[in-house]
Amino acid sequence: MRIGGTQSHGREATIAACLDPLETALAVFGLTLGYGRIAPQMDDRDLRTLVTRLGHEELLPMLRGPGDPARCLDEVLTTWLPDRARPDALAPIAADTSVKLSPRFGTVLRAYAAAHDPRLATLRLIPLVLAAWVRYLMGRNDAGARIPVAPDPQRGVLRQRLAGLSLGGDNRAVAQAVPGWLSPIVGADLAAAGLADVLVADVLALAGGPGYIRARLHAVAVGEDNVP
Repeated sequence: MRIGGTQSHGREATIAACLDPLETALAVFGLTLGYGRIAPQMDDRDLRTLVTRLGHEELLPMLRGPGDPARCLDEVLTTWLPDRARPDALAPIAADTSVKLSPRFGTVLRAYAAAHDPRLATLRLIPLVLAAWVRYLMGRNDAGARIPVAPDPQRGVLRQRLAGLSLGGDNRAVAQAVPGWLSPIVGADLAAAGLADVLVADVLALAGGPGYIRARLHAVAVGEDNVP
């Protein structure tokens, strides 16, 4: 991603720190909800609310860098993501997500932990995005139909981890194991962060059956979620 010449490198890095996690969130949700690109998702109230709240409430407090991170985030939300002329196909964004989770979300979680910030254990949207990636790896959309899963260097291992995950099935054992194997991928101890229980709850909810992805997204993003 380039936004200018050499003098803009610092601002470019700040834009990327805002943009990249939000693109990942939209990719893992969008591919299961029938979207193929980023820009049309910004017309979807649930998805727009998800990335707006994710950016302002959970990412921004830990963003550091040249320029004004708040202004960069606003630019990403109002200019970059809705830009239909920008290359924003979801499948390439979803590729290699296991490699992307640490720099895009683990960095933020580690910053909260290093600062002993009590907000770490109350984060709600980062766990939802992580759970949405797990749900996407099932290779089924929100209606239950099969969809292709983007290439990932850990695809074989991930397939084994999620072999017992099924739509509407008894997924408790598989879901309860997720925080343990996902922590090294994210680069943060999700149990120590206080996020394991909500992550497990999200995985169970998203895999509850057809229509459950949209229902969980709406409940959490719009603030109607009752899960602790």
